[in-house]
Amino acid sequence: DHDGARVRVCPSFTQNSAQDQEVCTDNLAALNDIVIPTSANPTEQVKFVEFASQQTPPNMYSGGTTLLTVNPSGGNVTLPVANIPTSLGTHYIYAILEPAPADPNCRPYDLVIVQVNPPIVANAGADVEICDGFSTTLTASATGGNGNYSYAWSNGANSASTTVSPSPAGVYTYIVTVTDNSGNCSDMDTVQVT
Repeated sequence: DHDGARVRVCPSFTQNSAQDQEVCTDNLAALNDIVIPTSANPTEQVKFVEFASQQTPPNMYSGGTTLLTVNPSGGNVTLPVANIPTSLGTHYIYAILEPAPADPNCRPYDLVIVQVNPPIVANAGADVEICDGFSTTLTASATGGNGNYSYAWSNGANSASTTVSPSPAGVYTYIVTVTDNSGNCSDMDTVQVT
């Protein structure tokens, strides 16, 4: 006859900020399922909960908005795209055990941040008239996205401004593509130089 102590191994989640996602409302198709590796066994439940701000442990185990409760499969838990919030703003999504373990030292979590920005609106500036043989500087601007823009002009320039000297006389169209550093948000605009 043996009296043995039962030891519960606390499940864990593999925290990985590479799961964080950033999109614009006009390109929600860029969102991907959130897949989090876990050592939780297939009979344990994992709940995905959304908060409006980042939580400190163990606060993510109380409150928030439940998005989905799932069982691990193949060593992962998955929040499908259909369950990811898409309203403007920052969504702090936590994967936590459900129900919360009684031991407060055994309350693992993972955090995935989903940032949804307004669409980028590119502006290549007003059309310009110049005399043949002269040059003009075109300057683009943008709003929306995350505000960290890169510019690509149809003449090969890669900055907000480009100087052009179209010749011979005629109508020349220049296109600017503005992309933010998420890589998921962009817009184009054109300007004519005559």
